[in-house]
Amino acid sequence: MEARVQEALACPCVADLRDGPCGTSFVAAFSCFLRDQAGPPDPAGVAAPTCLPAFKALQACMVRHPEAFADFAQNKDASDALFDAGGESNGRAEE
Repeated sequence: MEARVQEALACPCVADLRDGPCGTSFVAAFSCFLRDQAGPPDPAGVAAPTCLPAFKALQACMVRHPEAFADFAQNKDASDALFDAGGESNGRAEE
């Protein structure tokens, strides 16, 4: 699993997040997410809050450094798709 996490973190597609001002928080949250996805799904279909502290730390960092995420925030469609609070997601990637 650790090799898969390191491979995912090495992807150029996450380089800006990994190397930016919130890199440590991103690595912690993303790594937790990947590890959580590798585990067995919850029978009730509910994602465990295991990674919640890491994602809260990432969110707090992003709020402290809005300039680093200005390009992302300007793309409203992408932001809406990723952060739709009204969506019906159980937090698990579809297989």
